[in-house]
Amino acid sequence: MFKICKIWCIKITFLNISEERFDETREIYNIITTQALMGLIIIQSGRIKYNNEAAEKILEYSHLEIISWDLTDIRNLIFEDDLASVLKDSKVSLTQSENGSNPLRKIQLSFRIITKSGEVK
Repeated sequence: MFKICKIWCIKITFLNISEERFDETREIYNIITTQALMGLIIIQSGRIKYNNEAAEKILEYSHLEIISWDLTDIRNLIFEDDLASVLKDSKVSLTQSENGSNPLRKIQLSFRIITKSGEVK
């Protein structure tokens, strides 16, 4: 039985946040990203900007390996049978966020990944 990986994409723009509110938001972000059981990878401008420890354990790659990836490396992690739908669904969602038609749209994609050892999860 395959495990299903899920990814959530959301684009949020913060304007006029007070310093106190910013510190509170940063603290919440740090708790979520460092203590999450779910793997988290943040991609910005086609490069990985952040990954948490859970992502490293799930994927069986080190932090240095993960942050060195480009989009081709990331695509190679997605199980072949799931790749077309992941690319289509993520492209639609990112386009809607970038053109402003729905900047806070949250999407959820489910797909299988291939780990460093070749296991499908």
